Amino acid sequence: MSRRRLEEDRRSGARVGAVARWVLGGVAIVFVAVGLALGGPAIGTAVAGDQLAVVDPVPHQVEVEPGEVFEVDVVVRSWGGHGSAGVENVTLRAQYHPDHLEVTDVDAGTWFGADADVETEVTVANDRGVTEVRQYEEPPAGGATGEDVFATLTVRVAEDAPPSNATIDLDETSAELADDQPLPILERPVTVVIDGGGEPRESSDYGELDDLEGEASADRTDEPLETDDDPIPAFTAVAGGIAVVALLVGAAVAGHRFARR
Repeated sequence: MSRRRLEEDRRSGARVGAVARWVLGGVAIVFVAVGLALGGPAIGTAVAGDQLAVVDPVPHQVEVEPGEVFEVDVVVRSWGGHGSAGVENVTLRAQYHPDHLEVTDVDAGTWFGADADVETEVTVANDRGVTEVRQYEEPPAGGATGEDVFATLTVRVAEDAPPSNATIDLDETSAELADDQPLPILERPVTVVIDGGGEPRESSDYGELDDLEGEASADRTDEPLETDDDPIPAFTAVAGGIAVVALLVGAAVAGHRFARR
């Protein structure tokens, strides 16, 4: 091989090395951006998918008029934690603006299994803009895993609600494993576009619920799970970022091989 060819190969390899360093930087940026979108600590749990509960409302957005009634199926997805520990209890907490939205009915789902021994407690405090649904195994039976509707919320828009973008926030939902360890939650809100939309209306700061009495049980629903909406944005961001990185790596390798011919 001539000295000239060796010099060309050296330069080609240097270019590929530079591209590779740029690609690796892109990978870091993608995961840092997604981590920030999820609140930082979710980076590790999003990668270790067996230590995560996803709370995904269906639909993610509704367009309604004042006085209209709509339903939201809150889907929970989790495959438990380390050591095959299943989920033993889930507390769904929905927050909304009390002057614009109110929950008129709650149907508890069958996430723990249709035949499981489950206790259900429901607290609806529309004056504070919060509804809480808690389900837990009684007696404890090792927890559950899977994907299903945890609860269906029936929501009514106030008759005098102005054009606005209200939200139903689920970010204070919690879950606990059978080994008494808390389970990180990844969730998204419901956007309620009222009368064409307008000013954002944030959910209520409800305060403590300890002084409210919850119902001992709630009706269950056997409705089949339908999730035709888009996946949670963070997952889409990860998939898109990985696809871009894969294309960049492929281009770098192809360029290096072409340069050696």
